[in-house]
Amino acid sequence: MKTFLNNSPFYWHILSFLFAASCAAITYFKHRSNSNISKRLVYVLFLIRFLFVLLICYLTLNLFIKTFSKETQKPVIIVAIDNSESMRSAYDSVEVNTKLAKDLAALGEELKGNYDLKFIKFGQKSKLMQNVLTELNFNENESNFDELFSTIDNNYANLSIGALIIVSDGIYNAGINPTYKTKNIDHPIYTVAVGDTTQTPDISIQKVNHNSIAYLGNIFPVDVSIAAKKFIGKEILVSLNKGGQPVSVKNLKINQQNYASVLSFTANANTTGLQKYSVLVSVLPEEKNKLNNFATFLIDVIDNKEKVLIVANAPHPDVAAVKEALDGLGTYEVDFCLMNEQKSNLKSYSAIVLHGGTEGSNSILMKQITDNMIPIFKIATSDKLNNNRTNEVIPIIDRSFNLFSISDDLKKFIAELPAVNAPFGNYAAVGNEQVLLYQKIGSVETQNPLYYFNETNGLKTAYFTGDGLWRWKLRDYAEHQSHTLFNELISKSIQYLAVKSDKSYFRLNAPKLVNENEAIEFNAEVYNKSYELVNEGDVQLTITSSDNKNFQFTFSKTDNAYLLNAGQFAPGEYKYVAQTKVGNELFKKTGLVTVRALESEKINTVANHQMLNQLSISTNGKFVYQKQLAELKNAIESNETIKPITYSQNSTDPLIELKWLFAIALLLFGLEWYVRKIYLTI
Repeated sequence: MKTFLNNSPFYWHILSFLFAASCAAITYFKHRSNSNISKRLVYVLFLIRFLFVLLICYLTLNLFIKTFSKETQKPVIIVAIDNSESMRSAYDSVEVNTKLAKDLAALGEELKGNYDLKFIKFGQKSKLMQNVLTELNFNENESNFDELFSTIDNNYANLSIGALIIVSDGIYNAGINPTYKTKNIDHPIYTVAVGDTTQTPDISIQKVNHNSIAYLGNIFPVDVSIAAKKFIGKEILVSLNKGGQPVSVKNLKINQQNYASVLSFTANANTTGLQKYSVLVSVLPEEKNKLNNFATFLIDVIDNKEKVLIVANAPHPDVAAVKEALDGLGTYEVDFCLMNEQKSNLKSYSAIVLHGGTEGSNSILMKQITDNMIPIFKIATSDKLNNNRTNEVIPIIDRSFNLFSISDDLKKFIAELPAVNAPFGNYAAVGNEQVLLYQKIGSVETQNPLYYFNETNGLKTAYFTGDGLWRWKLRDYAEHQSHTLFNELISKSIQYLAVKSDKSYFRLNAPKLVNENEAIEFNAEVYNKSYELVNEGDVQLTITSSDNKNFQFTFSKTDNAYLLNAGQFAPGEYKYVAQTKVGNELFKKTGLVTVRALESEKINTVANHQMLNQLSISTNGKFVYQKQLAELKNAIESNETIKPITYSQNSTDPLIELKWLFAIALLLFGLEWYVRKIYLTI
């Protein structure tokens, strides 16, 4: 709807009419020489001239046109389908494989008139589907509801979400418990239950806990979680194996219908490199699922342990958080001392964590560090933060940071971290500093660095300019019931500092271990004799499988380096050879990468409909079984909270900005000129 607004005095309109009429009358009625011309034509020309002049006058007045518009947005219905392997492992797998997609497509056809439907399949990752009939394959090896909710929040938060329909067996084996997420959801969740909740006789390996790294000559522990259902009174054997040979065997007697136990094994790390171990549980005749009686894991055995020294002015929660993070990894030998207890010989340390200022005895320590070229991680304290003048700041990640990679989970976690105290004032990273985290003060994202790295004359330094790392550790446990992400942040920082510089002309960065659903990525750098980065030549890579199949690749060139995403490979061991030429000289790098099979979907195949029901109850939705899928249409249509949203918008524009009025004026002027040219002499 459009209305006119007038900000000009009324007499201006009268004057405009009089002026337009006068101009037209003078032009066409003051001469008598055209008396032989039809009076009707003269009056028409008079009217054209009058309208033309009046339009020009009105365009110069202070007139506005007000536009009022409405837009109605349909409520969005998101249909999320569990695309994991466990969906087709139950008794109703035929129904899932052949009928489920058709039923969902039919439901979509019935709802699309009044709702905007989005179909998503989820497993390890979530993906929008264009055609539900062709894109479901139930082959993903993880079920991650946490990832599903994050995808919906990130991609559809600005839309009017009316409801979420989840089609699943309720089994989740990645991310946190889905019911923890419902407190932040303001729309109903309708759940469609698939699968069988019947408990069948089964013995399974639920989890194998082990260190990812062991040191040559050390004995390392392996804890195996065993679950048994409906096998009371039975005895089984559990063996830890390496290379097909048993390392240790234990006998286990099941004394309950729903039995659970943790068996502890130990093994000797007597060979360097990536070592493959397996755990095998006896298979009893009554078992239907025999795939969860076997599990494999890998341990990287290395022949040296890095030493890290933590020096502090006084005990502090940040010091304890860093020390516990490094101790828990098992890859570092961590020593601690107060500033007045400094160790005389620092050469044996690969990195030093310094908590506190740089005055007094600390300046002597800094000289020893510089003389011995020991990397250092400096952490501020509240009493050193700009004379106790501080801001509460939230970390903001710098996406261009490339000294080392961090997981997607850690990137998400950084966005949720609580505030820490940082120095008051403006300061910026200079020179060759690489910033991992900047400071956000209130709603303002600043260029003040919070967590950054520097390398000067070969000496690496990391800086945390705040006080409150311990808060991040506590938040990690509160959100995930572990310190994994906080430990990753600290360990990656120390690992970057402690790693010895590579002086070779051809440098290749490759993973030792990846999961089967992850791509194998390689990074390469080539230097000339002056140690300047060059990338004129090509870098070739050959990956060879255990059955001697070769896969050829050529690296892509970046600004001054090389990158290769080789894609996903089937579980197994693969050798690789990378080579390039600098001038006439050929350089080669070789290595081994292991692709680990994910077996989460094989461990538990019993549907968890209770969890799905809880999702629906806590969000005022509805729980139905697959055969009741058609009932969702009535349930959604009868829910008064799922309704369209109408947006209204007002806009006010000056009349002079309407280009079509100028077009009309030009048309009137041209029409008058054409007629006068042919018929009149005036």
